[in-house]
Amino acid sequence: MKITFDTKSFLFDGQRKLVLSGDIHYFRLPKAEWKDVLAEAKQAGLNAISTYIPWNVHEPIEGKWSFDGDNDLEGFLKLAKQMDLLVIAKPGPFIRSDWSFGGFPAWLHATGVRHFRTSDATYMAAVDKYLDKMLGVLARNQVGKGGNVFLVQIEDAFDLVPQDPAYLRHLENKFKKKLSVPVYFNLADPAGGGGFVKGALLGASIEKDAGRALRRMRALAGTHRQPLMISQLITAQAEYWNDGGNKEPRSWNEVESVLNDALAAGGALVNLSPFAGGSNYGELAGRGLHGDRSFAATSWDGGAPLSELGQKTDKALGLGLWSRWARSLESSILGSEKLDEDHPVVPSEIDVIAREQGDTRVYFLHNPTRETLTGKIQVDEPLPFTLKPGERRVYAFNLVVTPNLQARASSHPYFVEHLGTRAVVVLWGNP
Repeated sequence: MKITFDTKSFLFDGQRKLVLSGDIHYFRLPKAEWKDVLAEAKQAGLNAISTYIPWNVHEPIEGKWSFDGDNDLEGFLKLAKQMDLLVIAKPGPFIRSDWSFGGFPAWLHATGVRHFRTSDATYMAAVDKYLDKMLGVLARNQVGKGGNVFLVQIEDAFDLVPQDPAYLRHLENKFKKKLSVPVYFNLADPAGGGGFVKGALLGASIEKDAGRALRRMRALAGTHRQPLMISQLITAQAEYWNDGGNKEPRSWNEVESVLNDALAAGGALVNLSPFAGGSNYGELAGRGLHGDRSFAATSWDGGAPLSELGQKTDKALGLGLWSRWARSLESSILGSEKLDEDHPVVPSEIDVIAREQGDTRVYFLHNPTRETLTGKIQVDEPLPFTLKPGERRVYAFNLVVTPNLQARASSHPYFVEHLGTRAVVVLWGNP
């Protein structure tokens, strides 16, 4: 398989594909559970999964590598390959992720490293040895070599720390020399700047406001072509011992609203972080930024779509429907153009983004007010709608369902399943 990209999407052997991914951290799950959790990701409609790779798990003692049992990274990658799931790999060397020392092994101190995440010679010498090993594993399992790793993240959220451009350039050169698949930088604060190499692919880490973040990504990319990526859509928050008790988990409606916003803005890749909850085993829970007693709890769940116990939540069930619907739209949305003309939508208080490709038009509506609004879209014939405060809805016209079937107007989500020679159209909505 050949991976390419342009400003609108990734192309897999020349075909545009909407990438819907979810974080599943193999190191937070027993190996015996990997297959079941990956199967749940597939059932939720995802076509990719994402995972960090912690240096301190795989080289706990300098020069002694661990890839057995629960640390069997290649086994995890091959299992995902068997399930036809693409992989976004995030080998760091710094991974953040509520993990001890951001994934750095403690023995780095003993080797004389004092300036982490910099171009300091002592630090970079250790990093180069680690990357030679880890990028070798990823190279063997990348797309084009018979594997499924199609995208690799460099470092993590470097825009939050003092900048060292030489460090990032060194990492990018190293990654590109070892890998033939695209690499990218993840920005934790899309509104800011820095944390990446100019001309590189960029992804945004967000909780809300996908449209604003993706517009910022486009501005930072400048004239460089790249698809728009939400590299982390936060679906759950880790719990810390001193954060004052359990936080109210994000609802599926909140997550779905951000997903719709991402599609409207031209998003071509969305990664839910996390998809599956897990556990911070032993003493590997990371410390937060809120004082010396701010350590992550052993449970790393926080309201993930798939719980720490492997149970489906409302988010997983909602995602299963939404992802199938979104991928049914991919041929109409990916490659589409945003329309800036006056839109046939009333009342005027409704925010409207319209996308067009051929005869197909898709309207993304948002009610930004605190009142329920009733209105209509006038295309061929009026299509009435009611939007609650803050609600987002999507309406489509002249939408290709199958080569022989076209929807004149769609006011409800649907998806198409191909069973043998039959195409089954599944629709759902409020009673």
